Amino acid sequence: MSWRNIVVLSFLLTTTILSACNSSPTDPASNLPVTVQLQVGESVVLASGGLSVSYLETTQDSRCPVAVECVWEGEGVVRISLSDDGGVLGSPSLSTNVHGSSPTAVRLDRYLLTLIELDPYPETPGGIPPSDYRLTLRID
Repeated sequence: MSWRNIVVLSFLLTTTILSACNSSPTDPASNLPVTVQLQVGESVVLASGGLSVSYLETTQDSRCPVAVECVWEGEGVVRISLSDDGGVLGSPSLSTNVHGSSPTAVRLDRYLLTLIELDPYPETPGGIPPSDYRLTLRID
């Protein structure tokens, strides 16, 4: 092996090692993006850095039931909370409808939270018990 090949291999090995050391295992963002499913009142810790998300409540559900013909599709609105070791980053409301009263995605600190789905979808008119709701949330 020539000195030139040894220098090139040494450079590549050093670069690989340094790039592997660049991400901190305690950095919550190192585990992202992630998709989580939560029921009302549930929380999940996403990383060793203390990043956690909680599903606080469903504040509105005016989505058009499957068995009904509606003028407007309505919206489901949920309130969540995002926290890390430094405390609560925010408690935004998210909507299932891009034209709704709340955004479908929101940025808190360096995290982007997107409401993917709110289940169950109404089949017939009438309320869904609050404890039956579950959301699917993506965190980038």
